[in-house]
Amino acid sequence: MFAQEKIDVAGLIFDEQGTELIGVSVQVKGSQGLGVVTDIDGRFKLTGIPTGSRLVFSYIAICHRK
Repeated sequence: MFAQEKIDVAGLIFDEQGTELIGVSVQVKGSQGLGVVTDIDGRFKLTGIPTGSRLVFSYIAICHRK
């Protein structure tokens, strides 16, 4: 049996205007409980995920009207 290689993935998520997005969910597809949420600077880091994994990004934008 071969051990599956693991990698670390980090990134910065921002919108079309270049504003960092806080609270974006970043999950490893098909791996329950393996994920993080972006910090106040829009950054995330996942460690020890299997090579070839797919990431799923989820974000709910809230619009404020006056």
